Amino acid sequence: MRSSIWVLRPDTDATRAASIVDELTARGLVAHVASHDSTLHVVIEEAPDDLTPTPDVLRVARVEIPPQFRATRRNFLDSFATALAAVVAGSAIGVAGLFANPPERRGDDLDELDVTGMAELRDHGFATFRFGSEPGIVVLTGDRLHALSLVCTHLGCLVEWSPDRRQLLCPCHRGVFDLGGNVLEGPAPRPLRAFDASVQGDRVLVRRPGRVRT
Repeated sequence: MRSSIWVLRPDTDATRAASIVDELTARGLVAHVASHDSTLHVVIEEAPDDLTPTPDVLRVARVEIPPQFRATRRNFLDSFATALAAVVAGSAIGVAGLFANPPERRGDDLDELDVTGMAELRDHGFATFRFGSEPGIVVLTGDRLHALSLVCTHLGCLVEWSPDRRQLLCPCHRGVFDLGGNVLEGPAPRPLRAFDASVQGDRVLVRRPGRVRT
C-alpha cells in the first residue's frame, strides 16, 4: 500500500493547502493537511501512481506503509511527514529516502542481506536496508558495525539517525536511542530491534537475530 506526501512550497498558506485537499477529495481520494513548524504537507492515502502534483508542491514522497502500521496509517503518515520536513529543512538526516522511493522489496524469505560495500559505508557513515517491510540501518563507528531496526518500539514511528548526536531520534514522542538500540529518553518500552552485521570480503552483510550463516 503506497501513499503520497506533498511538501508544499514555503509561500503556500493554510487556505491554499485546504483547497488542494478539497480538490483531491472531490476526486474520491482521502487526504488531509499536516504541518511541521512552518512547513505544510498534503498527505494522500492510497494515492494512485499517476496522480499529478499541483504547482504548489515542492517535493513529493511516495510512501510504502509496512503491514503492521496499516491499521493506524494516518498516524504513520503524519509521523513520516514530520521526519520528511526535518530532512527537507536540513535539520536532520532521516529515513525519508528509504520510504519516499522505497528500494526493491527484499528479505521476506532471506536470512541475510548484502547491504553495501565497506568503501561506501566508510564514505557515508551509514546505509539503510529492509528485511521485507521492516526498515533498518547499519552505522559504522571506527571499525564497529551497528545494525538496528528503524521502527520505534513505542508506537512504530520511524526513527532518524543523527550523525551530530550519534543517536537515533524518534520524531513522534522525542525518543532517543543509542547505537546499541538502548532507550536513553522517551516512552519507548524496549530497545530497538538489533541485527547481526559482519564484513565478508568488502561487503557488509546483515542477518536476522539468531540466524546462523551456513
